[in-house]
Amino acid sequence: MAWTAQTFLKRVLAPRNQPPWWAHLLGEERQGRLPGRYLRNTLDADLLGDIPDYRGPERLLFFFGGARGRRPIDGRAGLVGVEEKCTKLDFGGIRDGAMHRGILWVIGNPYGLPSPEAVSLYVVMPGAAPMAP
Repeated sequence: MAWTAQTFLKRVLAPRNQPPWWAHLLGEERQGRLPGRYLRNTLDADLLGDIPDYRGPERLLFFFGGARGRRPIDGRAGLVGVEEKCTKLDFGGIRDGAMHRGILWVIGNPYGLPSPEAVSLYVVMPGAAPMAP
């Protein structure tokens, strides 16, 4: 399938007969924390049949120069870069990852892709207070 941002969003947000991958998440990655549902694992399991190379090696971004500037975007569906975030609604959370890496994937076009696109998946944690104006 030739993925676009629109088809990718349609796929990840499609109705399902089981709890959606974003339901009841404890965070982005387990990283030694309590057992439970984490964004990386639940999304990986959901996408495995359709996008087996979602976390493949072809998702590095080259910015801020040198080898230290090589940072991966979280996933890739064809030419669409996907950045994931699972946090509360605060400035520290929204300024990280899901916004700037998605923008850099498109503007920086690290692989010279024709017509690159990016999607930022931002899962708001339960109990998050609304952002102040």
